[in-house]
Amino acid sequence: MHARDTAAVRRVLGAAQTEAAVLGHNTVEPEHLLVGLLASPGGAAAAVLAAAGASEEAARQLLVRRRPPVNRSVTSPPMSSRAKEAVQEANRERSRLGDAELGTAHLLLGLLSPRTGGALDVLADMGIEPAALRDDLLARRPWPVEGGGPSQRTALLNQQPSAGLHQQPSAGKSAADAGLAAAADAGGDRATAGVIDRSQVPYRFELSATAADVVARHADLGAGEHSGEIVSVAGRLMLRRELGKVTFGALRDSSGQIQLFAGAKWTADFDDFSRLSLGDWIGATGEVVRTRTGELSVEVSSWVLLAEARRSFGDKWRGIADVDLRYRQRYADLWANEGSREILLLRSRVVSLTRRWLEDRGFVEVETPIFHPVPGGALARPFVTHHNALNLDLYLRIAPELYLKRLVVGGFEKVFEIGRVFRNEGLSPRHNPEFTMLELYQAYADYGDMMVLVEGLVAHLAVTLLGTTSIVYGGRELDLTPPWRRATMSELVAEHTGLDISVATAPDELRALCAARGIHVEDAWGPGKLLLEVYEKTTEAYLWGPVFVMDYPKEVSPLARDHRSAPGLVERFEPVVAGRELGNAFSELVDPDEQRARFQAQVRARAAGDGEAMGVDEDYLRAMEYGLPPTGGLGIGMDRLVMLLSGAEAIRDVIAFPTMRPETGLT
Repeated sequence: MHARDTAAVRRVLGAAQTEAAVLGHNTVEPEHLLVGLLASPGGAAAAVLAAAGASEEAARQLLVRRRPPVNRSVTSPPMSSRAKEAVQEANRERSRLGDAELGTAHLLLGLLSPRTGGALDVLADMGIEPAALRDDLLARRPWPVEGGGPSQRTALLNQQPSAGLHQQPSAGKSAADAGLAAAADAGGDRATAGVIDRSQVPYRFELSATAADVVARHADLGAGEHSGEIVSVAGRLMLRRELGKVTFGALRDSSGQIQLFAGAKWTADFDDFSRLSLGDWIGATGEVVRTRTGELSVEVSSWVLLAEARRSFGDKWRGIADVDLRYRQRYADLWANEGSREILLLRSRVVSLTRRWLEDRGFVEVETPIFHPVPGGALARPFVTHHNALNLDLYLRIAPELYLKRLVVGGFEKVFEIGRVFRNEGLSPRHNPEFTMLELYQAYADYGDMMVLVEGLVAHLAVTLLGTTSIVYGGRELDLTPPWRRATMSELVAEHTGLDISVATAPDELRALCAARGIHVEDAWGPGKLLLEVYEKTTEAYLWGPVFVMDYPKEVSPLARDHRSAPGLVERFEPVVAGRELGNAFSELVDPDEQRARFQAQVRARAAGDGEAMGVDEDYLRAMEYGLPPTGGLGIGMDRLVMLLSGAEAIRDVIAFPTMRPETGLT
């Protein structure tokens, strides 16, 4: 069995982690734990160390000498293997001594073990003999009680992953989730603690610099130097370390992180500053300096609370590990997991750069209706809603295609829209019921022109955002450099399976091939639908690409124009990259009579039970009768494009607020 660690031990571990973070160290080492012990007076360990002549400042100077500061932002450095060994050795010492709780004295005994190192060297440099220190420590037994649990407010300030250090979390829950839940349960207590006066929270704060601005302007400032520049910064307080009459904090804003350096001699309301909770929004004003340990800082002369954080951002050592919790509480995830913020920022740039790239080529951005009287533009099951005033059932759009082509009829020769579409389908790593689609249409073009446009756009985004068209996705290399391969669906199926099949293959033969491979088929499916099923179930996922999969069956492409040389096919392609289709493109169908026949075939399919089939859009047919010129059309799933460029494996990682099952027990 493992012991419950005391509040004093949790304070030591928190101080050690803060020490490592402030110095820019990637891991917490035994030397940081020793400084943490010296920075947390009141226990048996601190008394023995003081009697031996050890001091916090001397230990810190020796730590910096052995492990120089690094100019980088480190938020939650984990325990190194040597530090973990020290904690484990402390537990073994506690067990040998028959003590119920793990205290600071046991932690010091763990650091004195030759197997942990680091701390022994610091003690030796201070002229302290480890064996004598151990004897003195044991001679002082029984050690004083180091207190029960911390107060509610202290728990929120100094929340530590004791479960992660000494015992396994309960099944299905990480220490991060337990910490977040505990903070949520206790969230209301802080408001009555008497520390926060909400009436003093200002309506605005005059910001003069971001964290990134400060870092960029003072990169050359030397250790111990003052810049003479006074700045006002604002953000969340993500780390805090108290050292007597001096307190350090890590302030994070949307641009990065900067250290705050507060002191009783120069900071107004210093005691209140030192009692701030992690996650509080604050504004701080002061001179930009670099501390003696080399950390660029704002020497806080005044500060103001901008918003209080009543809930924690998860376990400080792991962030928020529960994926479901991250998606539901994205507002907390963005602070706890830096990668989430980076993906959403990249998403914003992808959309912005796409818009600019198209406008530079003469495309005009438009907006088309979300509510459609007839579902169309793609094969998908729609969401249904009702307009009360008109007593009319409407459908959330599954694609903007038919309205965009109406605009081509009206004289917009290059037109595009980036917007949300809605499809009443299941959830998967590649599917979310609402997602963002780019659709564009270009008069006088065909699907060959659309291929050139797709590969050019994707390559442009890769070079602009990543600096290269040679990327790594899912651990595999992927070259997005144009031109991409062009191959027909039948060719790719033959390459991957050895099957020589096409829309001309007898339906019974295709059904037998599907049955042999466990592919479900419906009685109403013709050879085109059967060929598509074989391709999707046996080939598509293995196309690392990029490749344009060309020439789809007419049966499954009601809006695409007949192939100019291959009967039974249409001029349609899907760009497939890393086993996933990024989009869909056609040489658009321009004959209104043929379009009516295709719509009627869709109606028959719907009557036979196909819930994804289209209806007849009479107004669109009327528009076509005014004349639709030869047109190339393209749709790209922006979410999947962001997945490709960010390396994300699941679509929910690139959507700020993905669709989730209802949350139970929420009050």
